[in-house]
Amino acid sequence: MRADAYRFLRSIPVKLSAGASLVALADVFFYNHPLGWAAGIYGAALLGTLALLHGGLLRQMTSQIITAMLIALCAALINAPQLLPLSLFAAGIVALLILHKRAGAQDAGTWIRDFMRFMFHGLMQWEEDASRMRRLRWKKKLPDLRVLARLCYMLVPVALAIVFALLFTQANPVIARIVDEIDWDFIEEILSPWRGAFWLCAAVVIWALLRPRFHTAAAKTGTGTPRDLSRWFSPASIALSLILFNAMFAGENALDIAFLWSAQALPKGVSYASYAHAGAYPLIVTALLAGVYILITFGDRRYQTRLSVALVYFWIAQNIFLVASAIDRNFHYIEVYSLTYWRLSAMIWMGLVAGGLALTVIKIAAGRGNMWLINTNLLAAIATLYGCCFVDFDRIIADYNVRHAREVTGIGTDLDLDYMRELGPEAIPALRWFQDHARFNPAKALQAEDLADAEETSLALILRSDWRAWTMRSQARLEDIQTRRTGSGWP
Repeated sequence: MRADAYRFLRSIPVKLSAGASLVALADVFFYNHPLGWAAGIYGAALLGTLALLHGGLLRQMTSQIITAMLIALCAALINAPQLLPLSLFAAGIVALLILHKRAGAQDAGTWIRDFMRFMFHGLMQWEEDASRMRRLRWKKKLPDLRVLARLCYMLVPVALAIVFALLFTQANPVIARIVDEIDWDFIEEILSPWRGAFWLCAAVVIWALLRPRFHTAAAKTGTGTPRDLSRWFSPASIALSLILFNAMFAGENALDIAFLWSAQALPKGVSYASYAHAGAYPLIVTALLAGVYILITFGDRRYQTRLSVALVYFWIAQNIFLVASAIDRNFHYIEVYSLTYWRLSAMIWMGLVAGGLALTVIKIAAGRGNMWLINTNLLAAIATLYGCCFVDFDRIIADYNVRHAREVTGIGTDLDLDYMRELGPEAIPALRWFQDHARFNPAKALQAEDLADAEETSLALILRSDWRAWTMRSQARLEDIQTRRTGSGWP
């Protein structure tokens, strides 16, 4: 017990110093400042600190892979800090701490429970450590902190000294001039309650990372018996339901083949755009419900017959075709109404759903369990999101919209300059291209030119005004603008 207390006391000063340094660095980098390259530098500093203070943090191969991915995310944050890489970096840090407490990776359910334990217990670690410090103080393991009470005797002299100083500033012009030259706004900003709240929140999070004392969840052994579903299902009822579902999906797919894939004329009163948009998202919900039904009914081999397996394969194939139709609907809707982040995210999500359905076929054919399917789908989602961290979606969206705008092609929808403004400096090259090619609406081309000029001015001002706002992508964008201005012009 004494050795444990000694280790505790020995580690506390080091981690307090490291935590205070990280909080101070967060204040310098982030408080009341725009997010820039400093996010990546801070992430690298945090990762390095944890590796130094937590012995054996990188001893597992999985931990080493996650660390390499986090280093790449730090580079992505230096290039262009965004919410997605920030979120994945935070999740990766917690994953490292969880692996530090485990012998290896676990199933998706255990990971989720461990994350929840960290959130609910880890963020209260400061309170547990403070209580332990108080207990050790009474056992004489720490110096008596009652010396702090003696500081109360200094309150009256200090207060009187402040009064004397104020009176001297009124009585002596030299002292008054010195006082006037003090930057009181800076002092007021330092003592701001909002700054104090920022420091407090940063300290709580960083202390949870430096002292991850939460208990991991117990991993499931996988030896439990499957839940009895005989009250709700039987082999015959599952086969009949699959026959019914296949017939219903076949009707929907037949309509999509007739009107969507074959481009036949729609019934009177139904526009092609409304047909494309109406089914894009409900069809994804339909495919998800189908996946849940398969997980429940085919998680137990007792309900799998040769007929039901053949029917479920055909049903999954119809679901994949249904997702493909939803993707095609979304493509057509984008062609008419332009590309947005939400529609692009929907395309990625639909692709993940289609991949999950394909993995369901592998699960049934290989006799895998439901947890295998959940784990593989989670890994696929993480890999997809991780890859998205390194893609410049702002540039992709801006380029697509200007090249398919009504002002350029004569068909489709007008270019939404307000949305282009939301995309920020990444839209500048697209706006310059639009400025030279909007032959169907010269007035809109002039508006695009004004917007591009404003974005260029704002970009240059931000990069000059605050060193924290600098990013590799914004610097490259500014240099590209300057090169094009002095070179051959915009394409």
